Amino acid sequence: MKVVLKLSGKVLEQAEHRDSLAEQVRELIEEGYRLALVHGGGKQLTELCQRLGIEVTQVQGRRITDEATRDAARMVFSAINRDLVATLLAHDIRAVGFAAFDGFLTRTHRRPPLAIHHPVKGGSERFETIDFGLVGEI
Repeated sequence: MKVVLKLSGKVLEQAEHRDSLAEQVRELIEEGYRLALVHGGGKQLTELCQRLGIEVTQVQGRRITDEATRDAARMVFSAINRDLVATLLAHDIRAVGFAAFDGFLTRTHRRPPLAIHHPVKGGSERFETIDFGLVGEI
């Protein structure tokens, strides 16, 4: 059976958590599963942006991405991917890492501005159109 596992960047922060994950991945492989691991890293991206002095802007938990944030995201997600693959290889699990844009694996387009709902006291509501910048949709 083929399975896609979406991993939180938080799960991948510490080496001991990656080691534990690798053992669980091994068990699934031994049971006959074919796995694709997909990871996040929002917390790490926010931390790097703060260290680099890049303003972090989010609306209802969704990041607004400018060029500096996009460049930081490339750094963070590449590092997370590298560490995950290295951990799997260290546990004798065949693994390869790549970005979604490698080899045209995915096609994306820039997300159009979205109308975001904002509840207002008294039961009323308002909508605000937000441009999330360099955020894409697959």
